[in-house]
Amino acid sequence: MLTTTLASVVIGSLFVSSLSYANTDADQDGIDDSVEQTLLLKYAPKLYLHPDEDNKPSSIDWYLQRVAMRFHHDGGCSDDQILALGSVTQANLSQQAHQTKKMALLAHRQ
Repeated sequence: MLTTTLASVVIGSLFVSSLSYANTDADQDGIDDSVEQTLLLKYAPKLYLHPDEDNKPSSIDWYLQRVAMRFHHDGGCSDDQILALGSVTQANLSQQAHQTKKMALLAHRQ
Protein backbone atom coordinates (compact mmCIF):
# COMPACT_ATOMS: atom_id res chain seq x y z
CA MET A 1 0.00 0.00 0.00
CA LEU A 2 2.84 2.37 0.86
CA THR A 3 4.49 1.65 -2.49
CA THR A 4 1.27 2.43 -4.38
CA THR A 5 0.78 5.65 -2.44
CA LEU A 6 4.39 6.67 -2.99
CA ALA A 7 4.12 5.95 -6.73
CA SER A 8 0.96 8.06 -6.93
CA VAL A 9 2.66 10.94 -5.16
CA VAL A 10 5.75 10.72 -7.40
CA ILE A 11 3.72 10.53 -10.61
CA GLY A 12 1.38 13.29 -9.41
CA SER A 13 4.28 15.59 -8.51
CA LEU A 14 5.98 14.87 -11.83
CA PHE A 15 2.77 15.66 -13.66
CA VAL A 16 2.23 18.93 -11.77
CA SER A 17 5.85 20.00 -12.23
CA SER A 18 5.65 19.26 -15.94
CA LEU A 19 2.72 21.64 -16.38
CA SER A 20 5.08 24.60 -16.11
CA TYR A 21 6.97 23.45 -19.22
CA ALA A 22 5.70 23.36 -22.77
CA ASN A 23 3.48 20.30 -22.89
CA THR A 24 4.32 17.84 -25.63
CA ASP A 25 2.85 14.40 -26.15
CA ALA A 26 4.44 13.10 -29.36
CA ASP A 27 3.06 9.57 -28.98
CA GLN A 28 -0.38 10.90 -28.00
CA ASP A 29 -0.79 8.54 -25.06
CA GLY A 30 -2.06 11.26 -22.71
CA ILE A 31 1.19 11.50 -20.74
CA ASP A 32 3.47 14.47 -21.25
CA ASP A 33 6.80 13.50 -22.80
CA SER A 34 8.81 15.18 -20.03
CA VAL A 35 6.98 13.03 -17.45
CA GLU A 36 7.71 9.91 -19.49
CA GLN A 37 11.37 10.84 -19.78
CA THR A 38 11.68 11.48 -16.03
CA LEU A 39 10.03 8.14 -15.21
CA LEU A 40 12.20 6.36 -17.76
CA LEU A 41 15.40 7.72 -16.27
CA LYS A 42 14.32 6.83 -12.75
CA TYR A 43 12.70 3.40 -13.24
CA ALA A 44 14.07 1.89 -16.44
CA PRO A 45 15.63 -1.54 -15.88
CA LYS A 46 19.39 -1.84 -15.96
CA LEU A 47 20.98 -4.83 -17.58
CA TYR A 48 24.25 -6.16 -16.23
CA LEU A 49 26.05 -8.85 -18.24
CA HIS A 50 29.06 -10.86 -17.25
CA PRO A 51 32.16 -9.66 -19.16
CA ASP A 52 32.51 -13.11 -20.75
CA GLU A 53 28.87 -13.32 -21.89
CA ASP A 54 28.70 -14.17 -25.60
CA ASN A 55 24.95 -13.67 -26.04
CA LYS A 56 24.24 -9.95 -26.06
CA PRO A 57 20.77 -8.40 -26.31
CA SER A 58 19.48 -7.73 -29.82
CA SER A 59 16.50 -6.07 -31.43
CA ILE A 60 13.47 -7.92 -32.72
CA ASP A 61 14.24 -6.82 -36.28
CA TRP A 62 17.80 -8.20 -36.04
CA TYR A 63 16.42 -11.58 -34.91
CA LEU A 64 13.63 -11.75 -37.50
CA GLN A 65 16.12 -11.18 -40.34
CA ARG A 66 17.78 -14.44 -39.30
CA VAL A 67 14.77 -16.76 -39.02
CA ALA A 68 12.24 -18.48 -41.27
CA MET A 69 8.64 -19.21 -40.31
CA ARG A 70 7.60 -22.82 -40.68
CA PHE A 71 4.50 -24.78 -39.73
CA HIS A 72 5.44 -27.96 -37.88
CA HIS A 73 3.30 -31.06 -38.43
CA ASP A 74 3.27 -33.87 -35.91
CA GLY A 75 2.91 -37.46 -36.97
CA GLY A 76 5.49 -37.73 -39.70
CA CYS A 77 4.27 -35.07 -42.10
CA SER A 78 6.86 -32.74 -43.54
CA ASP A 79 6.99 -29.15 -42.34
CA ASP A 80 5.68 -26.32 -44.52
CA GLN A 81 7.50 -23.04 -45.01
CA ILE A 82 5.31 -20.01 -44.33
CA LEU A 83 7.93 -17.24 -44.70
CA ALA A 84 11.42 -17.77 -46.10
CA LEU A 85 14.64 -16.93 -44.31
CA GLY A 86 15.08 -13.16 -44.21
CA SER A 87 11.48 -12.35 -45.18
CA VAL A 88 9.94 -12.41 -41.68
CA THR A 89 9.09 -8.90 -40.43
CA GLN A 90 7.09 -7.52 -37.55
CA ALA A 91 4.53 -6.26 -40.05
CA ASN A 92 3.89 -9.60 -41.76
CA LEU A 93 4.42 -11.94 -38.80
CA SER A 94 0.90 -11.74 -37.37
CA GLN A 95 -0.77 -11.88 -40.78
CA GLN A 96 0.30 -15.44 -41.55
CA ALA A 97 -1.97 -18.48 -41.57
CA HIS A 98 -1.66 -22.10 -42.57
CA GLN A 99 -4.17 -24.71 -43.57
CA THR A 100 -3.50 -28.22 -42.37
CA LYS A 101 -2.51 -30.70 -45.05
CA LYS A 102 -5.75 -32.57 -44.44
CA MET A 103 -7.79 -29.41 -45.18
CA ALA A 104 -5.70 -28.67 -48.27
CA LEU A 105 -6.19 -32.24 -49.52
CA LEU A 106 -9.98 -32.03 -49.04
CA ALA A 107 -10.11 -28.70 -50.88
CA HIS A 108 -8.07 -30.18 -53.74
CA ARG A 109 -10.44 -33.16 -54.13
CA GLN A 110 -13.54 -31.00 -54.63
